[in-house]
Amino acid sequence: MAPLSRTRRRLYLAALAVTFAVLAPILIGYAQGYRLSDLGDALRLIRTGGIYVAVGESGATVSIDGDEREVTTFISRNAFIQNLFAGGYRVEVSKPGHQTWAKDLEVYPELVTEWRPV
Repeated sequence: MAPLSRTRRRLYLAALAVTFAVLAPILIGYAQGYRLSDLGDALRLIRTGGIYVAVGESGATVSIDGDEREVTTFISRNAFIQNLFAGGYRVEVSKPGHQTWAKDLEVYPELVTEWRPV
């Protein structure tokens, strides 16, 4: 197999550089919590945050504002809920045979609020 010509190598390099220049800001923004949302008439770029709940028990249900979001398992005893708008949320952790634990938490843009119920 013959090596690639200089022109073809430069073409590949230019295509990969353009791909990197386009995808890098998109991936960095997504990792920092930026999302596209169609609130209203047009697409808007919004900032989101998340909540991390370190439960420590399997079979516990994590609810946010009354909506069941995640159930912990034997392997994953924690819950990570992401893509939440900034603001206050009521987080509840319940498990059959245990008392329900609830707290009002504040979610900030681009940050993850960590909570460890006792």
